[in-house]
Amino acid sequence: MPHPITRYQCNFCRKHYSTKYDATKHEGGCLCNPLNRSCSTCNNRTGDYCDKLFRPVFIKGEKIFNCLSWKAQREYEEEFE
Repeated sequence: MPHPITRYQCNFCRKHYSTKYDATKHEGGCLCNPLNRSCSTCNNRTGDYCDKLFRPVFIKGEKIFNCLSWKAQREYEEEFE
């Protein structure tokens, strides 16, 4: 007979974890978290390209956090700028 299990999902993306600790740890570095000011939440992003830095947003093995050119998307502007 099936039984319920508990999973913890990131508040910013669809990833989920078996422990609350792992989910919380992930949220601190999640590219979809606007507090990290990554390309995923930037208003300068057009598709997979950054219009401000003139480069692709996603480069394998490279994560951009706290970008100086980061601009909040409309829904985050009041809260994070």
